[in-house]
Amino acid sequence: MQTQYQSIFETSIDGIILITESGIIEDINTAALKLFGYEKEELVGQNIKILMPEPHRSAHGGHLKRYQKTREARVIGIGRELEGIRKDGVLFPFQLAVSEFKNSGKIYYSGAIHDLTLRKSHENIIKGYAEELELRVVTRTKELEQEINLKESAQKALMESTRLFETIAQNFPNGTIYVLDKNLDIIYVEGSDLRRRGISPDEIRGKNYLHNLEDSQKIEIKTKLTNVLKGENLHVEYDSGKRIYTLRGVLLSNEDNSQILVV
Repeated sequence: MQTQYQSIFETSIDGIILITESGIIEDINTAALKLFGYEKEELVGQNIKILMPEPHRSAHGGHLKRYQKTREARVIGIGRELEGIRKDGVLFPFQLAVSEFKNSGKIYYSGAIHDLTLRKSHENIIKGYAEELELRVVTRTKELEQEINLKESAQKALMESTRLFETIAQNFPNGTIYVLDKNLDIIYVEGSDLRRRGISPDEIRGKNYLHNLEDSQKIEIKTKLTNVLKGENLHVEYDSGKRIYTLRGVLLSNEDNSQILVV
């Protein structure tokens, strides 16, 4: 029976430590020695507290006495996660299961120790991934909120601008108004002159303002419109061959001062 016990004791993949009623190490298997980094002769006869970090080390004697007096189980008979301290001072997590038994009338405690270092490492990695994912979700949510707010602001500004342009167009019955971007592309166009010529605003919206001008006129008008973007006002006349047009242009006040109103 002793041979069978010793075989099980030594071949267990978990650490096993036997201590006396007063906490003295009676025996310890190879797996436990490897976990704590000691030789067997360094531990047998020592108090089990040598394998505990503070504050558990100072409190251990009181825990044993309290259990022996009250039989209230806090570790004994209950599995619990604790930290051990190796010979080199490094702490490591383990699962401890303690049982009580008697041999030749004496009380002993057997502690089975399962190393949790790898499991905790995996948990920390998963936790790190989860925290990173949560941070990314929070960050992306804020970005989306900002994008939505910007889009709403842009839509609001566009609606306000459109109402303004329509008001100007209604009060400018004998001509046409254009709103150009910094590339001189037509953003908005409306007016009676378009209607008179049978042209729909949709036909020219998005086109470059210079597309219908004669080549001889394009250079001059382009230069003057470009100067409007620099803060100058435009006032020029040009002959289309059929009619003489008077152009007036001003820089619209918007976020980047990149729109021109031409009437």
